[in-house]
Amino acid sequence: MRFLVTSKPRIFAALAASEIADFLPQPLLLEASALAGDFTIVDTQTTKAEALRAAVVGFDPEILLASWRTDPLPAVLPPSLRYVSYLGGSVRRLLRREHIERGLLVTNWGSSVSRTVAEGALMLVLMCLRRAGDWNTRMHRDGSWVNGSSVPTTSLFGRRVGLHGFGNIARDLVALLQPFQVPVAAFDPYVAPECFADCGVERAGADGWLNGRTRGGS
Repeated sequence: MRFLVTSKPRIFAALAASEIADFLPQPLLLEASALAGDFTIVDTQTTKAEALRAAVVGFDPEILLASWRTDPLPAVLPPSLRYVSYLGGSVRRLLRREHIERGLLVTNWGSSVSRTVAEGALMLVLMCLRRAGDWNTRMHRDGSWVNGSSVPTTSLFGRRVGLHGFGNIARDLVALLQPFQVPVAAFDPYVAPECFADCGVERAGADGWLNGRTRGGS
């Protein structure tokens, strides 16, 4: 749904101070407030849920800025609310399906942080395969560098990778996995088959890896 804004909208930011620092550092916060006819921020970390709901209803915004610490929206929304800008990834906890079916416009900032989250995922994969935690303990506590004992490790090269879900983070992770030349399969019933093909990823399902078949026959 699209709506026409003929004047500067009322914007309500239900954000914790830490979220503003992460997502709207100056001058971004100043630029965002300049877009509004009336701009109000309520700190979700220091404001009780009942008081926050009352503030939203009383302000009756056209646009709501929300993030991780924003409480789920009630079934009945403020009458003027048309758009929710979620500064995180998944909006599942914040919204009900009925909100969108009734025409509420919702966007998120998932793609803005997915690359760095994927980077962290790759780091954890490598740490697990290389048993980084064990190495740290053995080297610094058990003196492995002296007695020659070792920790069995595994390389990511030559492995197969399976992903549950194929959203922004998973797609960015696929790009980071390319140098390791690993076959990747992903399961996500909500993503179009063309998206898997465009990313060079096998779509896992009844006739894919979940049924014992792998790319290359291994």
